Amino acid sequence: QHVYPEEGTVTKPATCVAKGEKTYICEKCGSAKVEEISIDPSNHTGNTILKNQKDATCEEDGYTGDTYCKDCDVLLAKGEAITATGHVYPEEGTVTKPATCVSKGEMTYICKNCGSAKVEEIPIDPSNHSGGTQIRDAREATEQQDGYTGDTYCNGCNSLIRKGGTIPKKQPVTVPSAVTNITVTNSSNGMLISWTKASYAEGYYVYRKVGAASYQLIAKIDKADIVSFTDTAVNNKYGSIISYAVCAYNGSMQSTIMPTSNLRLAGVSILSLKNSSAKTMKVKWRKNKQANGYQLQYALNNKFTKRVKTLRIKKAGTLSRTIKKLKKGKKYFVRIRTYKIIGNATYYSEWSKTKKIKIKK
Repeated sequence: QHVYPEEGTVTKPATCVAKGEKTYICEKCGSAKVEEISIDPSNHTGNTILKNQKDATCEEDGYTGDTYCKDCDVLLAKGEAITATGHVYPEEGTVTKPATCVSKGEMTYICKNCGSAKVEEIPIDPSNHSGGTQIRDAREATEQQDGYTGDTYCNGCNSLIRKGGTIPKKQPVTVPSAVTNITVTNSSNGMLISWTKASYAEGYYVYRKVGAASYQLIAKIDKADIVSFTDTAVNNKYGSIISYAVCAYNGSMQSTIMPTSNLRLAGVSILSLKNSSAKTMKVKWRKNKQANGYQLQYALNNKFTKRVKTLRIKKAGTLSRTIKKLKKGKKYFVRIRTYKIIGNATYYSEWSKTKKIKIKK
């Protein structure tokens, strides 16, 4: 007969959902006897689940949640309340509506946690004027009295924003004197108009007409010290008589108009300059079919002020000239231009580039 101990060994614990086993070992033969252990509703397997948990927000409390046995769904532990966090706003908000001199503004703060907005009122700002401005009591200056720029007022609140300033009396405008000593000469890129500075001038108007056409304004010169103008627009109008008129202006006042004219005439260039025989030089130049002849000039300096001589060649077909009785060892400067006679007037082209030669023979 088996002899089992009074207390067996729990070889399989009973849980809240499963029966257990207790084993007894015979003290004589070592055989085992197994007895069933009833379900133990207090022995949960360790598998738990949270229910009813809720996160706290800026405005509402949360809950940690209740602990339940996952196997038998028995409530093991009640949860606890979690206090609401409250909004967290930045120290500086954003002006979403500026305050003006007539209306309040708004400052908006955004919660860093939930993104909700809090709006605070900004008091009226009397320095921030709205609705535009208007100028009052402005007055133009005259020769008899000072003027006034006018006071600036706010259209919104009617406040004076800025006082105006005084505009000095206008100075009497003097009519400029007539332009004198007007000359029109041919240049390499058009016609050069020159004149003498006029008294009381602020600047000058330059007019032009070609042939019998009417005068047209071609330039406004806004400085009184500029007393020349090159009209490049007529560079290729060879053979045309071109008239110019210049008048001085001072504000709205203008001087009388002084006209003058010249013929647009092409020049020629010197082809060669040689000292072939004793105390002579031979000059050759290109032909100009428009010209009546040529004016040849030579001197002992390039400004043509020292021992200057001028020769007139009366035939356009003559294309060279030998000049005699020159001084050996001297250096001569030479230039040439064309001329044309129309009626009683003689017109000249620009001078050619200056050539120089030393008389060695």
